[in-house]
Amino acid sequence: MSENVELLERSLLRALSHTMEEIAFEQVEKIADSERIDVFNGKLLNPESGYFTDSPGTDSGSGENEKFWAELGLKAPLSGIIVVEVSKGYASALCKVLYGMGMENPHDDMIRDSMAELLNTIGGCFMKELIPPEQEYEWGFPVTGKGRYETLDEPILETYCDINGDILKMTIVGKDISDYRVDHPSIQEGEL
Repeated sequence: MSENVELLERSLLRALSHTMEEIAFEQVEKIADSERIDVFNGKLLNPESGYFTDSPGTDSGSGENEKFWAELGLKAPLSGIIVVEVSKGYASALCKVLYGMGMENPHDDMIRDSMAELLNTIGGCFMKELIPPEQEYEWGFPVTGKGRYETLDEPILETYCDINGDILKMTIVGKDISDYRVDHPSIQEGEL
């Protein structure tokens, strides 16, 4: 991983951590446990072979591996895409926290709205980490979906976080964003 991508990751993790502490009162911890990551990505361990195989529930949109995602296109001063993915169970729990409702099962539209709100907040914090305070930035409207997130471009960064036992995946797509000169002083300070 290049130094600039490491700084982007640090900035993204700080933005995520700030967002989750503010809106859901939850702590974020970066994870590197490849087995948990494989399971989150829809892979199951075959006990006979010891290899991971695709989970049948991931592509069909059913089963425990069902996920919700949101993508936000960044336009200026840098361009790229930020994506957040979570399990249906965590997306539902997050929806309940954001809307402050005591409902049992929020419907998919409410979950998608909460995913968009989450990503908008993360995106704003991320941009504040990257650019000087006086510089304006621009992005599009969040797009949300259910199931496996697919992108045509190669991600420049994928990072996985543990939030109270649930996994949240953040992805950055776009060469322009990886080439952006990261020199905002707040990024250089500390680590998550």
